[in-house]
Parts: sequence; C-alpha cells; structure tokens
Amino acid sequence: MICKLVEPTINKDNPFENCKLDRQRYAHILTKVICQNNGCVFSIDGEWGSGKTTFVRMWKQSLMNEGFNVLYLVHPTFRVID
Repeated sequence: MICKLVEPTINKDNPFENCKLDRQRYAHILTKVICQNNGCVFSIDGEWGSGKTTFVRMWKQSLMNEGFNVLYLVHPTFRVID
C-alpha cells in the first residue's frame, strides 16, 4: 500500500510556519553558504518521501523573501536505480 501525506501549506510570509521538523535551521545554514560563495549548486539526497521537495519549496520562498533571485529546477523524469 502506498500512502501519501497531504502536502503542507507554505505561507509566503513565513515559509517554515507549518514545518514540524525544524527545517528552518538547515535553510539558515545553507543560506549562509550561499552568501559566502559566488554561486552554488546543491544536491539534496534522501529517501523517497523524506521531505526533500517540501524543504526546497520552503527554502525557495524564504530566499525570495530575503531578495534572492531563485531558479528552481525539477528534472521532469525520475529514475530509481537499485
């Protein structure tokens, strides 16, 4: 059986408001990395359904709120390799 949780609402003014996993602290650390470097590329790895997309959507909104220009790309196909 496959269960899918309801996607959390991301408040535009406070993107991490509904986050129950304290993801905002990780976003803060990664934002510092961006500010200390001249461009960055990140890869976020985790199990299927572990919250990667939710984190990125919250962080993206947070960065936009801080005045960053954000380019958010999602590959149109996903492959699971065992």
